[in-house]
Amino acid sequence: MRLNVNFRLAVSVGRIGYPARYATTSASQSGSAQKSDATNEDKLSQQQSDADVVYSSTDTFREDIYLEFNREMLFRGLETADDDIDRQRLKETEEKRNVSRMRPWHQMLVNKQVPPVQFNWQLDRNALKARYAKYGKKSGVNPGLLWPTDKELDEQLALNRDMQPYLPDVVRKHNAEQKAEALRQSKRIAEVEANEKKYAKVLAAFEAEQLKAVKEIDEVEAKRQEKIREIQEYFGYWIDPKDPRFGAMQAQKEAEEKKVAKATQKADILRKKVATVTNT
Repeated sequence: MRLNVNFRLAVSVGRIGYPARYATTSASQSGSAQKSDATNEDKLSQQQSDADVVYSSTDTFREDIYLEFNREMLFRGLETADDDIDRQRLKETEEKRNVSRMRPWHQMLVNKQVPPVQFNWQLDRNALKARYAKYGKKSGVNPGLLWPTDKELDEQLALNRDMQPYLPDVVRKHNAEQKAEALRQSKRIAEVEANEKKYAKVLAAFEAEQLKAVKEIDEVEAKRQEKIREIQEYFGYWIDPKDPRFGAMQAQKEAEEKKVAKATQKADILRKKVATVTNT
């Protein structure tokens, strides 16, 4: 492992002790690495015991403090590098194990894990409701944000009143409709009974109107036939009423009749005047 290579390099540069916490990390490596680390640990323990004797000198003590600080910084860098390498190897291993070729999002859904919030549509309240309903507290959704607003509550109550009314309201409305229907039927029955009583009179009036209409039609037709006959006699020959000449003849005869009627009216007026003068 890279830890052993860096460790040998650090030992060759200066007198560096082997920290106990790193001994634990080395013990967790593979079987061959554990044997090599054990040998190095024995050598470093001997070096550490030799260094303790030198600590009686102030200069040597300061030098060892400086080396100890450098050692801590070195091993921190080694730990960070090893962590990055381990993460990279773990990532590569997981990618190789992922024979389904599914994305992490879909893998979490299949494994019934809570997927992270990555898209804007996941912040919608309906999406948050579905997320909280499916995963509960693990979803990390604040239930207070899922409660409807006052406006939405009013709209829902209004919709419930129309679509899902209360049973007493339904019964009250049904009774009112029944009373209105009974009243309408009673009025209709009374109207039918009243019309039935005057049925004979109404029927007689209707028949009289029909006879009058037929009589008027007959009179109009009779006058028309009489006028046709008069026109034909006036001109001395028969002519079809649909012939255009018939209309001209009819207009000519009507003009002559108007003249005669006007002359008769003048004669009547003159006669009345003469009678008035004679009486006076």
